[in-house]
This record gives sequence, C-alpha cells and structure tokens, in this order.
Amino acid sequence: MREPIYNPELKCFVYGWRMLSDNEIALDMAEGDCCSMLSAIQTAKAILPAVRCIKTYSGKNPDTEYRLSKGVWEALVRESIK
Repeated sequence: MREPIYNPELKCFVYGWRMLSDNEIALDMAEGDCCSMLSAIQTAKAILPAVRCIKTYSGKNPDTEYRLSKGVWEALVRESIK
C-alpha cells in the first residue's frame, strides 16, 4: 500500500479521493487522522462541483460525513448515522 501524503490545507495525511456517486465523494485519510471541514468542502467542490455529501475515512474506518442540507453544510459522526 502506498504512503499517505500530508495535505496542509486539509491538515491530515491523505491517501486520496474517491467518487461514490454523482454528488457524493469520499476522502481517504491515514489511520487516526481527521481533517479540516472547511478545506474538505472546498476541495471536494473543486473536484465535484455538485457535491452534496463528503464521507471521510480514517484508515479503513468511517469517520465524519459532511452533508449539504438546505444550503448549510453539517458534520455528522459516521458511526451515529444509521
């Protein structure tokens, strides 16, 4: 497996981004890392302008989900989303 690269804007070590659907994207980070919500949203919008959901993974574990709802981005802890 390749090594993650530190991203100063996201403030974490990143493996990369994955497209999940037409409006969903995933951010794969190093084990134990978390990211800047604002930077994750800005970067995701640059990659996928129609993004409405960003799912982050710390290692292989679901971490945080950022959702655009009524024009406002919300952060949700993924383990609490059912």
